[in-house]
Amino acid sequence: YDLSANPTATIDVKGTSIGIKPTPVVASFSGRGPNWLNPEILKPKLIAPRVNILAAWTSVVGTSMACPHVSCAAALIKSVHLNWCPAVIRSAMMTTATIINNKNQSMIDEAIRKTFIRTTTDVGEANSIYIANIVAPKGVTVRVEQAKLVFTPTVKKRSFLVVVTADGKHLGVDDVGAVF
Repeated sequence: YDLSANPTATIDVKGTSIGIKPTPVVASFSGRGPNWLNPEILKPKLIAPRVNILAAWTSVVGTSMACPHVSCAAALIKSVHLNWCPAVIRSAMMTTATIINNKNQSMIDEAIRKTFIRTTTDVGEANSIYIANIVAPKGVTVRVEQAKLVFTPTVKKRSFLVVVTADGKHLGVDDVGAVF
């Protein structure tokens, strides 16, 4: 707290971005189920948008933003079908949900495919050449664009693109841990 006689604050408004395509996107940290420790537990039954939600407080992410959206949808259904119990409302939401985004394509699952841009600086000998050597875990494909980096005395920095794609049906679990 600023206990001075004239405290001041600054609010930096970045504005609202609309027309983002594609949206919605399933965030990489969203739960998908089934429970990897106990595959018989099929949770979550529904997922909702959790990132970049247009709301009164624009920087909110996580379950605290997904819950009101799903709750509101359930309330709207209940207002039309007063005699429906919660299980029927949930079933209606689950069986009518769509995985189509605003580009009329299947929603992107960030956990299935990630793209990274990396920049490396050569601190070794001049005229060095580095070639990517990829050892991916079971169920994961890693592709490097610009897999051969050539450095010269005048070119000390190079960028490259890494695309990681996971096959959710064939992900491996080993002694190092689980791949999600």
